Amino acid sequence: MVIVMFVRDTTVISILRANQCCPFDNIFLISVVEKIAKRLVTDGGAVAFHATVDGRLSSNHQAGETVVFETVKLNLGGGYDGTTGVFTCPTDGVYIFSTSIMTYHGTQTDVEKTRVHTAIMKNGEEIASAFASGGSGEMEQGSVSAAIELVRGDEVEVKFQRRNNMLMWGDKLTSFMGVLVTPL
Repeated sequence: MVIVMFVRDTTVISILRANQCCPFDNIFLISVVEKIAKRLVTDGGAVAFHATVDGRLSSNHQAGETVVFETVKLNLGGGYDGTTGVFTCPTDGVYIFSTSIMTYHGTQTDVEKTRVHTAIMKNGEEIASAFASGGSGEMEQGSVSAAIELVRGDEVEVKFQRRNNMLMWGDKLTSFMGVLVTPL
């Protein structure tokens, strides 16, 4: 009988054999355990972040400007910077990112300002985009998620895209999150 114990956020592995009649070769068994451990426990521990925009209305956002989600709710692995809005990958792997952007409701005279287009960017390349329009007189939220393969040092951020002078509503309704799904 073999018992494998994984301790959260470490690479400690304990193998206990209750009897000597195990059908597996010890080297093979240890190799399998190490592969499983690598997939479940990364060298730096878990990687995940969640950040929001807490202020109310902000205006005059320009295409190409990074959205700064300044209130960091979670930052396991330390990859997200709440002062720049940029996530820097600490561990190679497949990540899932999601962003949600709330626009302010508009009037007939400022409909263009209430149309907010954002994109999840990887190293300056647009990966996925979200759109919301408050032109109907109601606030609207746009969101998008994407699975992205990253290597250490890659940067992921959300940028305003395709128009200028956009309005954005915060109040924790505008957010950005990412999580390491599978280390590579």
